[in-house]
Amino acid sequence: MSDNRYKVIAVMGVVSFPDTPIICTIGKTSSKNAILNAYENKEDIVIVTQTTNSMGGDFLKCVNHIGTVCKIKNIQFDKVKNTIKIDAEGLKRVMLCSVDYNEKFLTVNTVDVQDDNENKNIISMLLTSAKEKFLEFISFNKNSNYSQDIVPIFNRIEDANAFINNVAVLVIQNEQKQLALLNEISTAKRLEILITFLMEEIEIEKINEKLMRKVKNSMDKNQKEYYLREQIKAISDELGEGTDELDEIEKKIKESKMPKEVKDKALKELARVRKLPQQAPDYSILRNYLDEVISLPWGVFTKDCKDLKKARQVLDENHSGLDKVKERIVENLAVMQLTGKIPGQIICFAGPPGVGKTSIAKSIADALNRKFVKMSVGGVNDESEIRGHRKTYVGAMPGRIIYNMKMAGSLNPVFLIDEIDKMSSDYKGDPTSAMLEVLDPEQNITFRDNFLEVPFDLSNVLFIATANNLQNIPTPLLDRMEVIELSS
Repeated sequence: MSDNRYKVIAVMGVVSFPDTPIICTIGKTSSKNAILNAYENKEDIVIVTQTTNSMGGDFLKCVNHIGTVCKIKNIQFDKVKNTIKIDAEGLKRVMLCSVDYNEKFLTVNTVDVQDDNENKNIISMLLTSAKEKFLEFISFNKNSNYSQDIVPIFNRIEDANAFINNVAVLVIQNEQKQLALLNEISTAKRLEILITFLMEEIEIEKINEKLMRKVKNSMDKNQKEYYLREQIKAISDELGEGTDELDEIEKKIKESKMPKEVKDKALKELARVRKLPQQAPDYSILRNYLDEVISLPWGVFTKDCKDLKKARQVLDENHSGLDKVKERIVENLAVMQLTGKIPGQIICFAGPPGVGKTSIAKSIADALNRKFVKMSVGGVNDESEIRGHRKTYVGAMPGRIIYNMKMAGSLNPVFLIDEIDKMSSDYKGDPTSAMLEVLDPEQNITFRDNFLEVPFDLSNVLFIATANNLQNIPTPLLDRMEVIELSS
């Protein structure tokens, strides 16, 4: 082993091997400087694979510990993209020991990696086996880019490490597998790893061939447009399970704290999705439904602050005056703390614009240490704005109640319903009637959004309403409110 110093460049997604050509495009300034300096001085350069998403302070922690010394044969400039394309040839493997930081480029101190040919008989047997597996792999790729002309060329390679390096570049596409072959010192173990990888590639090709036969046999001559759909079905049958994405959704459903009725409904819809091809209209509808269901904060609660003095202090810090209003609010909070549940009547702040109705609702959320969400219902005249649309409709989505609960991220936020006196009714329905179910503690424990089609518990939500004119609020809705007036 001998110590050597080389200029070094790190590349992403490329693994360079000895005995093989390497072509890559470089855009980083320090790497371009290193290439130009080495090319002008006719020096070799070390190319090493970057193993992290970004280069940190320590170069050696961000790259593979084994690199390849390469001879630069040619370079090409792209002035538009400001990059350099290099054509190089791998010479030998080296281990990176230390790095010297220069203003223009990096230099590494290396130790040569000597090929460990400890048992020539075993290596010869393994090399023969590797060549047989390589020939078998090529035979499965008659219609691919692999030419049958390369078989005699590879058969004539007598050096085991040269054979491994060339096959790794030609056949193995996975970066981690290529690095495993590059980093192994023992020639015998390198051959064993290569044989394992070739066997895996052969099995993949066998499965692909089997799937192609299955698809072609199941296709009708007059239904060629369904070729892709049938292929997806065949893949699902072969795997015996859904895609990784659907498995992840199933895992989230089972691990969530959904009520049993909701979980059963979600799993039932997931089973339907698994049976549908992705091109089917219902597929996107059901996927959207499942995404909405698992995004809701099932079983998530924030811990209430039960200190009423602190609550009064928060209210005093945010608003001066309004003593009677603050006393009423603290009384309501005290009842809530004693009973352990939301009072039957909903607080409604009534008063002209600009007196602080919205800001005092935010202060209540701060005092209770709860999340705060706001929904303005001024001008809402469509009941589906509250209850949502049936999921079978085009562009269907949950109502604004469920949407804001998702935004809150918990089941016990402070929920401000702003401008409740400005809702109106027309042929699309009566949103004030839908709001009755939301605000009534006897009903909102099983609030049903048309999109979800399952009950959603709103009984832990502290609803607060604001209004400018109480006369515009329907009597059944007003009866469910405790009005606190804020004068100008």
